[in-house]
Amino acid sequence: MRALMDLGADINKATDNGATALYIGAENGHEAVMRALMELAVDVNKARDNGGTPLLIAAQVGHEAIVRALIEAGAADIMVTGLGFNG
Repeated sequence: MRALMDLGADINKATDNGATALYIGAENGHEAVMRALMELAVDVNKARDNGGTPLLIAAQVGHEAIVRALIEAGAADIMVTGLGFNG
């Protein structure tokens, strides 16, 4: 990942629905990838278009180690909106 960043890759780039690599990693339980992204100073609070954050999805699907890692990295914005998402 460092090599891609050195070549200009945007580690906060999102899909059409706003999901970042960190969000997808949180959703699918890819802790090693998430930790590597966090070491590169990825935006841990970047929300999808619907307001869902990596912290929210990790908690929803039960990835406890990822929830802990995100909180330790500063993803502490867990305020719930009217739609039921944090943001």
